[in-house]
Amino acid sequence: MNNIKYEISLKNRLLPFLAPKEISEILNDIESDSMENGDIESIYGKSSTFAKKILKDKRKNWDYIIENVLIICIMIITQVYLRDLPLWIYSVIRVAEYAFLFLGLTKDYLVPNDSANFLNTNRVFWIIEAGMIIIGILLNIFMFMLRSYSEAVENKYDAGRAINIISYSIIGISVLIFIFSIIQYIVRSKLLYGGIIVQTILYIDLVFKFFDRVSVVNTEDGMYVGNYILAVLLVSVFVIIYYYMRTSSGKKKNN
Repeated sequence: MNNIKYEISLKNRLLPFLAPKEISEILNDIESDSMENGDIESIYGKSSTFAKKILKDKRKNWDYIIENVLIICIMIITQVYLRDLPLWIYSVIRVAEYAFLFLGLTKDYLVPNDSANFLNTNRVFWIIEAGMIIIGILLNIFMFMLRSYSEAVENKYDAGRAINIISYSIIGISVLIFIFSIIQYIVRSKLLYGGIIVQTILYIDLVFKFFDRVSVVNTEDGMYVGNYILAVLLVSVFVIIYYYMRTSSGKKKNN
Protein backbone atom coordinates (compact mmCIF):
# COMPACT_ATOMS: atom_id res chain seq x y z
CA MET A 1 0.00 0.00 0.00
CA ASN A 2 2.83 2.43 0.82
CA ASN A 3 4.34 1.78 -2.61
CA ILE A 4 1.16 2.61 -4.51
CA LYS A 5 0.72 5.79 -2.44
CA TYR A 6 4.29 6.74 -3.26
CA GLU A 7 3.72 6.20 -6.98
CA ILE A 8 0.52 8.27 -6.93
CA SER A 9 2.17 11.08 -4.97
CA LEU A 10 5.12 11.17 -7.35
CA LYS A 11 2.84 11.07 -10.41
CA ASN A 12 0.83 14.04 -9.13
CA ARG A 13 4.00 16.05 -8.53
CA LEU A 14 5.34 15.32 -12.01
CA LEU A 15 2.13 15.90 -14.01
CA PRO A 16 2.51 19.69 -14.53
CA PHE A 17 6.10 19.28 -15.77
CA LEU A 18 6.67 16.01 -17.66
CA ALA A 19 5.02 14.36 -20.63
CA PRO A 20 2.84 11.31 -19.80
CA LYS A 21 5.30 8.94 -21.52
CA GLU A 22 8.17 10.13 -19.31
CA ILE A 23 6.06 9.76 -16.15
CA SER A 24 4.96 6.28 -17.18
CA GLU A 25 8.56 5.17 -17.71
CA ILE A 26 9.62 6.54 -14.31
CA LEU A 27 6.72 4.84 -12.52
CA ASN A 28 7.35 1.53 -14.27
CA ASP A 29 11.01 1.65 -13.23
CA ILE A 30 9.95 2.35 -9.64
CA GLU A 31 7.45 -0.51 -9.75
CA SER A 32 10.17 -2.90 -10.94
CA ASP A 33 12.54 -1.79 -8.18
CA SER A 34 9.84 -2.17 -5.54
CA MET A 35 9.11 -5.75 -6.64
CA GLU A 36 12.78 -6.61 -6.22
CA ASN A 37 13.74 -4.55 -3.16
CA GLY A 38 10.49 -3.85 -1.27
CA ASP A 39 9.77 -0.38 0.10
CA ILE A 40 10.20 2.34 -2.53
CA GLU A 41 10.88 5.15 -0.05
CA SER A 42 13.93 3.33 1.31
CA ILE A 43 15.35 3.33 -2.23
CA TYR A 44 14.43 6.78 -3.56
CA GLY A 45 13.69 8.83 -0.44
CA LYS A 46 10.51 10.85 0.05
CA SER A 47 8.38 11.41 -3.05
CA SER A 48 8.70 15.20 -2.70
CA THR A 49 12.50 14.98 -2.57
CA PHE A 50 12.69 12.52 -5.44
CA ALA A 51 10.36 14.69 -7.54
CA LYS A 52 12.62 17.71 -7.02
CA LYS A 53 15.60 15.70 -8.29
CA ILE A 54 13.68 14.61 -11.38
CA LEU A 55 12.31 18.09 -12.07
CA LYS A 56 15.59 19.94 -11.68
CA ASP A 57 15.73 22.53 -14.51
CA LYS A 58 12.40 21.26 -15.92
CA ARG A 59 9.84 23.75 -17.21
CA LYS A 60 6.06 23.62 -17.01
CA ASN A 61 4.34 21.10 -19.26
CA TRP A 62 1.92 23.49 -20.92
CA ASP A 63 0.29 20.69 -22.89
CA TYR A 64 -1.12 19.28 -19.63
CA ILE A 65 -2.35 22.67 -18.45
CA ILE A 66 -3.87 23.71 -21.80
CA GLU A 67 -5.54 20.33 -22.25
CA ASN A 68 -7.44 20.59 -18.96
CA VAL A 69 -8.25 24.29 -19.35
CA LEU A 70 -9.81 23.50 -22.75
CA ILE A 71 -11.92 20.69 -21.28
CA ILE A 72 -13.15 23.00 -18.49
CA CYS A 73 -13.96 25.73 -21.04
CA ILE A 74 -15.95 23.24 -23.12
CA MET A 75 -17.87 22.18 -20.02
CA ILE A 76 -18.72 25.82 -19.27
CA ILE A 77 -19.87 26.35 -22.85
CA THR A 78 -22.07 23.24 -22.60
CA GLN A 79 -23.60 24.49 -19.36
CA VAL A 80 -24.24 28.03 -20.61
CA TYR A 81 -25.05 27.70 -24.31
CA LEU A 82 -26.23 24.10 -24.78
CA ARG A 83 -28.47 23.81 -21.74
CA ASP A 84 -31.61 23.80 -23.91
CA LEU A 85 -30.59 20.77 -25.95
CA PRO A 86 -32.77 17.67 -25.62
CA LEU A 87 -31.62 16.16 -22.35
CA TRP A 88 -30.46 12.84 -23.77
CA ILE A 89 -27.99 14.74 -25.98
CA TYR A 90 -26.95 17.08 -23.15
CA SER A 91 -26.40 14.18 -20.76
CA VAL A 92 -24.33 12.15 -23.25
CA ILE A 93 -22.09 15.18 -23.85
CA ARG A 94 -21.78 15.57 -20.07
CA VAL A 95 -20.64 11.96 -19.65
CA ALA A 96 -17.84 12.49 -22.16
CA GLU A 97 -16.81 15.78 -20.55
CA TYR A 98 -16.61 14.38 -17.02
CA ALA A 99 -14.72 11.30 -18.18
CA PHE A 100 -12.17 13.31 -20.18
CA LEU A 101 -11.73 15.84 -17.36
CA PHE A 102 -11.12 13.09 -14.81
CA LEU A 103 -8.63 11.26 -17.04
CA GLY A 104 -7.00 14.53 -18.09
CA LEU A 105 -6.51 15.86 -14.56
CA THR A 106 -5.44 12.65 -12.84
CA LYS A 107 -3.89 10.53 -15.62
CA ASP A 108 -4.17 7.63 -13.18
CA TYR A 109 -3.74 5.20 -16.06
CA LEU A 110 -0.02 5.98 -15.83
CA VAL A 111 0.22 4.33 -12.40
CA PRO A 112 1.18 0.63 -12.55
CA ASN A 113 -1.50 -1.65 -11.09
CA ASP A 114 -0.83 -3.03 -7.62
CA SER A 115 -2.56 -6.43 -7.36
CA ALA A 116 -3.00 -6.55 -3.57
CA ASN A 117 -4.33 -3.01 -3.49
CA PHE A 118 -6.93 -3.42 -6.21
CA LEU A 119 -8.15 -7.00 -6.02
CA ASN A 120 -9.15 -6.96 -2.35
CA THR A 121 -11.97 -4.50 -3.00
CA ASN A 122 -13.99 -6.36 -5.63
CA ARG A 123 -17.09 -7.13 -3.57
CA VAL A 124 -17.63 -3.64 -2.11
CA PHE A 125 -16.94 -2.02 -5.47
CA TRP A 126 -19.47 -4.16 -7.34
CA ILE A 127 -22.14 -3.71 -4.66
CA ILE A 128 -21.77 0.07 -4.95
CA GLU A 129 -21.71 0.04 -8.74
CA ALA A 130 -24.78 -2.22 -8.91
CA GLY A 131 -26.53 0.25 -6.62
CA MET A 132 -25.53 3.18 -8.85
CA ILE A 133 -26.88 1.42 -11.94
CA ILE A 134 -30.16 0.70 -10.14
CA ILE A 135 -30.41 4.36 -9.08
CA GLY A 136 -29.88 5.43 -12.68
CA ILE A 137 -32.59 3.05 -13.92
CA LEU A 138 -35.03 4.23 -11.25
CA LEU A 139 -34.29 7.85 -12.15
CA ASN A 140 -35.21 7.19 -15.76
CA ILE A 141 -38.37 5.24 -14.86
CA PHE A 142 -39.41 8.13 -12.63
CA MET A 143 -38.94 10.63 -15.45
CA PHE A 144 -40.77 8.47 -17.99
CA MET A 145 -43.74 8.25 -15.60
CA LEU A 146 -43.61 11.87 -14.48
CA ARG A 147 -46.00 13.32 -17.06
CA SER A 148 -48.75 10.74 -16.52
CA TYR A 149 -48.28 11.03 -12.74
CA SER A 150 -48.49 14.82 -12.83
CA GLU A 151 -51.66 14.71 -14.96
CA ALA A 152 -53.28 12.11 -12.67
CA VAL A 153 -52.65 14.00 -9.43
CA GLU A 154 -55.16 16.76 -8.77
CA ASN A 155 -53.09 18.44 -6.08
CA LYS A 156 -50.00 19.73 -7.86
CA TYR A 157 -48.40 20.45 -4.51
CA ASP A 158 -48.37 16.70 -3.81
CA ALA A 159 -46.79 16.08 -7.21
CA GLY A 160 -44.11 18.69 -6.54
CA ARG A 161 -43.40 17.26 -3.10
CA ALA A 162 -43.00 13.75 -4.54
CA ILE A 163 -40.63 15.08 -7.20
CA ASN A 164 -38.54 16.87 -4.56
CA ILE A 165 -38.37 13.85 -2.26
CA ILE A 166 -37.25 11.48 -5.01
CA SER A 167 -34.81 13.95 -6.57
CA TYR A 168 -33.16 14.98 -3.31
CA SER A 169 -32.98 11.34 -2.25
CA ILE A 170 -30.99 10.56 -5.39
CA ILE A 171 -28.72 13.55 -4.72
CA GLY A 172 -28.26 12.50 -1.07
CA ILE A 173 -27.38 8.90 -1.94
CA SER A 174 -25.02 10.07 -4.67
CA VAL A 175 -23.28 12.47 -2.26
CA LEU A 176 -22.79 9.71 0.33
CA ILE A 177 -21.34 7.36 -2.30
CA PHE A 178 -19.18 10.21 -3.59
CA ILE A 179 -17.75 10.84 -0.11
CA PHE A 180 -17.09 7.12 0.44
CA SER A 181 -15.43 6.82 -2.99
CA ILE A 182 -13.29 9.93 -2.40
CA ILE A 183 -12.05 8.40 0.88
CA GLN A 184 -11.22 5.13 -0.89
CA TYR A 185 -9.60 6.97 -3.78
CA ILE A 186 -7.56 9.61 -1.93
CA VAL A 187 -6.95 8.25 1.56
CA ARG A 188 -6.67 4.54 0.73
CA SER A 189 -5.27 4.99 -2.80
CA LYS A 190 -7.82 2.67 -4.42
CA LEU A 191 -7.78 4.21 -7.88
CA LEU A 192 -10.54 2.01 -9.28
CA TYR A 193 -13.08 4.16 -7.37
CA GLY A 194 -12.27 7.02 -9.72
CA GLY A 195 -14.91 5.79 -12.14
CA ILE A 196 -17.61 5.84 -9.46
CA ILE A 197 -16.58 9.37 -8.48
CA VAL A 198 -17.28 10.45 -12.08
CA GLN A 199 -20.61 8.59 -11.97
CA THR A 200 -21.83 10.24 -8.76
CA ILE A 201 -20.94 13.74 -10.01
CA LEU A 202 -22.82 13.04 -13.23
CA TYR A 203 -25.93 11.87 -11.37
CA ILE A 204 -25.94 14.98 -9.18
CA ASP A 205 -25.51 17.19 -12.26
CA LEU A 206 -28.35 15.43 -14.11
CA VAL A 207 -30.77 15.69 -11.20
CA PHE A 208 -30.15 19.43 -10.92
CA LYS A 209 -30.64 19.71 -14.67
CA PHE A 210 -33.88 17.80 -14.17
CA PHE A 211 -34.92 20.44 -11.61
CA ASP A 212 -34.27 23.14 -14.24
CA ARG A 213 -36.81 21.58 -16.59
CA VAL A 214 -39.36 19.95 -14.35
CA SER A 215 -41.46 23.13 -14.38
CA VAL A 216 -42.28 22.54 -18.04
CA VAL A 217 -43.88 19.15 -17.44
CA ASN A 218 -47.27 20.37 -18.70
CA THR A 219 -46.13 22.46 -21.67
CA GLU A 220 -47.28 21.70 -25.19
CA ASP A 221 -43.84 21.09 -26.68
CA GLY A 222 -43.86 17.58 -25.24
CA MET A 223 -40.21 17.78 -24.20
CA TYR A 224 -40.89 18.02 -20.42
CA VAL A 225 -37.73 16.58 -18.80
CA GLY A 226 -36.45 14.10 -21.38
CA ASN A 227 -34.47 11.09 -20.18
CA TYR A 228 -30.92 10.10 -19.28
CA ILE A 229 -31.02 6.39 -20.08
CA LEU A 230 -28.16 6.56 -22.61
CA ALA A 231 -26.04 8.66 -20.25
CA VAL A 232 -26.58 6.17 -17.40
CA LEU A 233 -25.59 3.33 -19.73
CA LEU A 234 -22.48 5.10 -21.01
CA VAL A 235 -21.20 6.17 -17.58
CA SER A 236 -21.77 2.63 -16.25
CA VAL A 237 -19.74 1.24 -19.16
CA PHE A 238 -17.01 3.79 -18.39
CA VAL A 239 -16.89 2.71 -14.72
CA ILE A 240 -16.67 -0.99 -15.60
CA ILE A 241 -14.01 -0.49 -18.29
CA TYR A 242 -11.99 1.71 -15.94
CA TYR A 243 -12.26 -0.93 -13.21
CA TYR A 244 -11.06 -3.60 -15.62
CA MET A 245 -8.10 -1.45 -16.68
CA ARG A 246 -7.11 -0.89 -13.05
CA THR A 247 -7.33 -4.59 -12.07
CA SER A 248 -6.44 -6.63 -15.16
CA SER A 249 -2.70 -6.27 -14.71
CA GLY A 250 -2.95 -7.26 -11.06
CA LYS A 251 -4.87 -10.43 -11.96
CA LYS A 252 -2.11 -11.40 -14.36
CA LYS A 253 0.48 -10.97 -11.61
CA ASN A 254 -1.44 -13.30 -9.32
CA ASN A 255 -1.79 -16.07 -11.92
